[in-house]
Amino acid sequence: VANINAIKSGALESGFTQSDVAYWAYNGTGLYDGKGKVEDLRLLATLYPETIHIVARKDANIKSVADLKGK
Repeated sequence: VANINAIKSGALESGFTQSDVAYWAYNGTGLYDGKGKVEDLRLLATLYPETIHIVARKDANIKSVADLKGK
């Protein structure tokens, strides 16, 4: 988020960001909802696939992906 904001303000010409943050900024959604679109962004390169995690509250009694069935 900081790098996108710095690019938007002119403090940076380029920077690293996660794909979801770039998407939100460009479309004015997610963390950028109500803050306006940052439509002057351009993707230069994808450096590596992003790892995601499935998380749950500790008290949800979910210990594995199989425990998600029916939830």
